[in-house]
Amino acid sequence: MFSYITREWYWFDFGIVFLRLLWYVINLFILFSTSNLGLNHYVVVFLFTFSYLIPQCFHLPKRISSFGFILFELVLTGSLFVWLSNYTLYVVDLMWIPILSIAFLSTEKTQWFGLLGVILLPLYILIFVKFSFEFLLQYTVAVILFGTLGLSFRFLIQRNEDQKLLLEELHLKNDQLVQLSGEIEYLTLKEERNRIAQDLHDAIGHTFTTTIVGLDALTRLIDKDPAAAKEQAMELSKYTREGLGEIRKYVHALPFKDEISIDFALQKVIDSFTKTTGIFVSYESDDIGEGLQFFEKQHIISLTRCLQESLTNAVKHGKATNISVKLKQTVEGISLTIQDNGVGNEDLVLGFGLSTMKQRIRELGGLFKIDSNQTGTTIELKLPIKGGIGYE
Repeated sequence: MFSYITREWYWFDFGIVFLRLLWYVINLFILFSTSNLGLNHYVVVFLFTFSYLIPQCFHLPKRISSFGFILFELVLTGSLFVWLSNYTLYVVDLMWIPILSIAFLSTEKTQWFGLLGVILLPLYILIFVKFSFEFLLQYTVAVILFGTLGLSFRFLIQRNEDQKLLLEELHLKNDQLVQLSGEIEYLTLKEERNRIAQDLHDAIGHTFTTTIVGLDALTRLIDKDPAAAKEQAMELSKYTREGLGEIRKYVHALPFKDEISIDFALQKVIDSFTKTTGIFVSYESDDIGEGLQFFEKQHIISLTRCLQESLTNAVKHGKATNISVKLKQTVEGISLTIQDNGVGNEDLVLGFGLSTMKQRIRELGGLFKIDSNQTGTTIELKLPIKGGIGYE
């Protein structure tokens, strides 16, 4: 019937208990010392003790029932107050501490119940016992003074409870943030490790494959045309040094230069590949012009790495002798198509390189498509413009 709440006891609670005990002792002494009431003192002591102990059972450490305390305080102490008012109206002092206790232990659900009871008690006495302006004034002052004091104590308790809950919530959020920070750090390290692995795979694979193809061509050329072979060897040396620089750049996680354009980056890869391998690569590029401003540096890096991987695969796996690269821009975005005449595979399974290429494009909201058959392999890459909705 009575719902209890569990909360920590503060010095206000101990103060209320002490005041009620002091109130009980003092009023008991006053009732005993007043001999002109014509009452049986033992009956008064029993009723007063009963009205003191029962409400206190609802205000215990970490077990409090606001409704139970207010109900029994009003019924028992209020009844004793009304009964004694039949003999004397100088019993307002009897209600000081009960008013303070009721205001202190009231909640949002029980405060109106307690206020109504505190108001009805004197009205009953004034209507059915005896009307007294002095009694009404004393009782009104007691309600205002001790009621305000009790409500102030209750407000301080509520503020303390709110701060305690807020502190617990902050601790919980802090623990969650620490855990989330650890997860983010782990995922960041994992993503960075995968990114470096992908970049190293693209750079090393492309550099070594291109160098190997160039060396194979050099062995065939060295007897026929030593001068051309020497020039080819110098190109291979230059290309290998550039490849080493690229690898060092990835190891140190250095970005591309901000001013580089997509067209320039792709053309540089194709020129180096053609000079070192001797394999012809045709390149077509739309006059993109100012449209390049819609593309971020990450787009350039991704398309460059994808082109390197495509050229490497065309030579290494497809044995291609002719490769075409087309760069186009549309209203949706930019597309890069790499087509070779190598030995394709209709049952092609994406390895690490192609899977990395697909992942790069998909992470940027782009589209990756590959078509491989006996006549060759075609790879189509599409990236949306900056701020675009991407491709399905």
